[in-house]
Amino acid sequence: MNNVHLVNNSIIEHFIAIFRNKDTSPYLCQICVENISFFLAGEVSNLLLKKDVNIITPLGNARGYCLDSSITLLPIQRAGLSMLPSFQKLLPYSEIACIALKRNKDYSITLLFEKMSDNLGNQTIIILDTMLATGGSMLYAIDRVAKRYGGKIIISCLFATNIGINNILNKYKDIPIVACTINESLDDNNYVFPGVGDAGDRLFGKINT
Repeated sequence: MNNVHLVNNSIIEHFIAIFRNKDTSPYLCQICVENISFFLAGEVSNLLLKKDVNIITPLGNARGYCLDSSITLLPIQRAGLSMLPSFQKLLPYSEIACIALKRNKDYSITLLFEKMSDNLGNQTIIILDTMLATGGSMLYAIDRVAKRYGGKIIISCLFATNIGINNILNKYKDIPIVACTINESLDDNNYVFPGVGDAGDRLFGKINT
């Protein structure tokens, strides 16, 4: 699939192994996701617009390039928030939007909170979530963005499944997906298997509502 970009190396594998471990604490889970997200942000940067610049160095002039995209980062809460610090550090001029979603027992999606501009203009929107399982939450977020915007959208996640990828690309075939692992299956609750369980609970602790 041309629009799927797989990012992997030994450091990513190391932190994914720690994140998968059922005994890893929420704090260490967040550290794992933040470290992995640096590599994801680096790959996402290859999909952004660039401009040539002239640099005056201590020893003459040099040609280089800088990113030339207006960027909005959109983490899907809760789990997507853990990816945000790394993306902000590497893309420091980004604006931040927010969307909080709840997956119901019948797998429908409920919007809990949303904060983004009514007109996203020429922004590049990078949607962040740790998991792309069925793609239901991601599709909901994309639909909300598409109502405001007709430009470039990029998805970044740690874990993805072929089911989730196909569900996204069947509706939005031009959206790039940047992930670390693919070809994972789903369990009876539509969680990535073998995965990390409920990513929000692993990262922030289990909250009874």
